[in-house]
Amino acid sequence: MSTSSKAESYLHFRAPRRHGEILCTASTEELSAGIAKNSRSLDCSHVSIHGTALRDVRRQTRHEIGSLFHVDPSQPWIVGGHQPELFHPGVWLKNFALHQMAKQHSAIALNLVVDHDVCNHVSIRVPSRAADGALEIETIPWDSSASGVPWERQFLKDAKLFDTFASRLNSTLSHFGFTPLIDSMWGHALHLRDSGHSVGHIFATLRHSLETKHGVHNREFFSRQLVQSTGFRLLLLHLVTHRERFRDVHNLALQHYREAHRIRSTSHPVPDLRKINTEIEIPVWVHTSEDPRRRAVFAGANGNQVYLTDQKTTLCSWARHDSAELILHRLANLDAAGIFLRPRALLTTMSLRMLLADWFVHGIGGGKYDQLNDRIMASFFDFQPPEFSVISGTLYFPFEDVQQSLVSDRTISRDPCFQNYMLFQTAKTTWLDARQLERKHRYHPEKTLPLSSPDERELLAQKMNLLKARPVEGSRKQWHQDVERVRNQLAQRVRFSHNEYSAKIAAAWHELQQAQLRISREFSFAVYPESWLVSRLQAQAEQCCQMNAKTTVHTSPQTSPT
Repeated sequence: MSTSSKAESYLHFRAPRRHGEILCTASTEELSAGIAKNSRSLDCSHVSIHGTALRDVRRQTRHEIGSLFHVDPSQPWIVGGHQPELFHPGVWLKNFALHQMAKQHSAIALNLVVDHDVCNHVSIRVPSRAADGALEIETIPWDSSASGVPWERQFLKDAKLFDTFASRLNSTLSHFGFTPLIDSMWGHALHLRDSGHSVGHIFATLRHSLETKHGVHNREFFSRQLVQSTGFRLLLLHLVTHRERFRDVHNLALQHYREAHRIRSTSHPVPDLRKINTEIEIPVWVHTSEDPRRRAVFAGANGNQVYLTDQKTTLCSWARHDSAELILHRLANLDAAGIFLRPRALLTTMSLRMLLADWFVHGIGGGKYDQLNDRIMASFFDFQPPEFSVISGTLYFPFEDVQQSLVSDRTISRDPCFQNYMLFQTAKTTWLDARQLERKHRYHPEKTLPLSSPDERELLAQKMNLLKARPVEGSRKQWHQDVERVRNQLAQRVRFSHNEYSAKIAAAWHELQQAQLRISREFSFAVYPESWLVSRLQAQAEQCCQMNAKTTVHTSPQTSPT
């Protein structure tokens, strides 16, 4: 199916900027209607996956995943997911909202721990105070280095750094008069570390335990459990069987997305699927027990044999005439053999939305890129993809006076940090004014002079008269010289040196940087005070589930030029 020649829009989701704001693209009424619509559409779809009707694949997959938690697969399922990192509160809000949405719609809330993504950082950025009281950022590591491997394969190298992580955070944050929530969690982290778990498992378990403590009862499962489901393996087999067509659809949709967003990079938002000789790249990664680094997987055929390869070795193979049951069995045994096939980002959400969810909840990045997935699914499967919503929020770090509203007061507008956005805007204006001050003094000195002396008033009168008498035609050289002479005489009265201008700009820039730190939404949830943060996330989650129209939605269409 060719790309439409008509202009099509994509929605661009912007992070909420102010303290307490949320991004929520579906109201309760829209969510209720959307769950029913998605369920009906998926159950009645004509789509088949490797010869099996989609509704039957969904039923089997939901039964298998549901059996992990002893939950009813006939209830609506609201699903989300994220990497097991120490993310910021805006990401964590999704988990609170999942619970609230499931409670409100008599549904089951599931959260996928995407621990097959690469762990790129082994530290977090933490707010602190310098000796002079100024705000600054410190980087606090929890391990010595990242190995560029998936979270499920990221094991600790430096136990001492990990053991002292919470105490070092505590020391850094002591200037703000509270204990970060990670302090109460870290004893459990050390126990999990002693049991030999990966860092991804440790962080996910800590967060989930904290959620359970505060009444958030989402079911959690990991990437390996998704991959082991019959539905995922059947979907993977379907893509391998139709790999040529899927590659064409994928790359054409990607081209359309890049043109619409005027993206020149060939790796953004995802790379094209490649063809090397007769082997075609499929949207999965592989890592192995011997080599935990992720690498691409290709599917190819050699006579009667179909095989998967990482371009170095054959990972799995089967005969063309083999039954689906036999092939699925071989795929299921790969983990036990130390060969770990894991879906790429688009296939992860494709499988969740098609095989598990009645409604899917994205963060900002996922909501942006999954519109590309919509085009792929619509073209490849020839059906209307299920709808999803996007949720995120902003909570500034409470730099001071946090004890005034730690527990009982959830009115975000009364937080001391609520005014920090206006302080930032004021600091930005001051900095912009400071950058223009020298030019202002040079060309419009009368705007800052008191004009108290007769000669100053006389010079200003001369300037105004000259400006009124600007020559219409002919030579203006003399007129320009006269204006410049009067303007320079006025500017000399200001008596600012170049160093004084530079000092004003530097001071304003320092204040702007301080104000920017106060409105950052990127600090890890681990550094916030527990009761203060959880109570506000609960309030924001309730706001996401209000009956009124969409709440603080920031969207703007981006149109394809083709």
